[in-house]
Amino acid sequence: MLSGGIDIAQLRTFARRVAYETALEIVVALDRIDPDDLVEPGWVLMEADEDGAPTHRDLLGLHEIFHDADPSGRGGSDLLPRDPGK
Repeated sequence: MLSGGIDIAQLRTFARRVAYETALEIVVALDRIDPDDLVEPGWVLMEADEDGAPTHRDLLGLHEIFHDADPSGRGGSDLLPRDPGK
């Protein structure tokens, strides 16, 4: 792609966007799992304390806090599709 004239900054942004959207889709899929629908043995995404011990609280609504985890502080706004009307 670089030899074809793609700017390195555009390529980096593209790679970050693919990684971000992939991670977001995984988080959304995890949020959709209903523990009542699982066949034994099942699994659950659970919160852990600072020592890594389970708190026995299911981690729900993970997709809702995903954007807040962006270390840049932009909430993924630079990676999400833009509204074409803007």
